[in-house]
Amino acid sequence: MRKIVILVFIMSIIVASRAEKRASLTIDQKAFIVSRFCTEIKYNFVHYNKLTFDWDSLCMSELPKLCKTENDDDFIKGLKRLNSKLSDGHTFIISNRGINELPQQEWIKPFPMTTRLIDGCVVVDKVESMILKSMGVVRGSKILTIDGENIKDFCYRNILPEVCSSTSQWSDYMTFCNYQISKAPGNKVSTFEFRTPEGKLITMSSNRNDIDWDLSKENVSDCFEFRIIDGDIGYLNVKSFAQGRFKKEDFDTIYRKI
Repeated sequence: MRKIVILVFIMSIIVASRAEKRASLTIDQKAFIVSRFCTEIKYNFVHYNKLTFDWDSLCMSELPKLCKTENDDDFIKGLKRLNSKLSDGHTFIISNRGINELPQQEWIKPFPMTTRLIDGCVVVDKVESMILKSMGVVRGSKILTIDGENIKDFCYRNILPEVCSSTSQWSDYMTFCNYQISKAPGNKVSTFEFRTPEGKLITMSSNRNDIDWDLSKENVSDCFEFRIIDGDIGYLNVKSFAQGRFKKEDFDTIYRKI
């Protein structure tokens, strides 16, 4: 039997669909999820009285569109876009759709590189594959386009509308940084155009599954980043204090370097 699970927190609302493989949400189930989500926001969202628009009207206008989405992925994306209208970094949508419903080759994954926004440019921060490195993609390379579209236009159209954030700084981080830009089904072919720090243009076209993560990561975990930067200055970035991610044993391994 298909189950729809909705977990409600004081400042966070998580909507998850648990289903058998390849099953799709019905129109009635979509309507239930949207209605429940909109109701919980109205009565439990801490900043509801500060909204500058009528939440009920927005939900009523979005309900038919969400119910008519062609598949579960589009429905979840639409729900995230509705949620982003709250402009709150602590209220978000999480779906467990994916691993249990899709074949492994279609699992969502990024290319083995991280990015960041520097002076208005999307720049490669880390390269974690020998294939990319052998192509000439290095730290500091600018990403110009993805599938022929300007990289910033692509991000503003596909990523930013789903970001839950209360500040422009966090919106930029969640849109352009880490592995966010290149996430897609592993078997999806994408074409990136880079410009190296020396000005060389590089075009890379591949799916995610065919590029190995064969370069050791600088970080001991997804939570900590430590490196020595110019001027013999130690740079420590603690990305999260969340339970389960901040592990004392991981921090201990870099303590002497710090």
